[in-house]
Amino acid sequence: MVNREVDIVGFFSTAHQTVFTHKDSYLHMHLLTKDKYAMGHLDELQFEQGAMKLYLSLD
Repeated sequence: MVNREVDIVGFFSTAHQTVFTHKDSYLHMHLLTKDKYAMGHLDELQFEQGAMKLYLSLD
């Protein structure tokens, strides 16, 4: 899939490998296209400069 608007929801933890993340990663992300055509695990992505907004929880 290329050049689609998407929402990405994910987890980052250095203390929960194999609980929330894969055993070789600190990240676990899911993707949903804005048109709801596709969804699933996100393993790799590339961004053009200025093409992304990142929202982080401060908790």
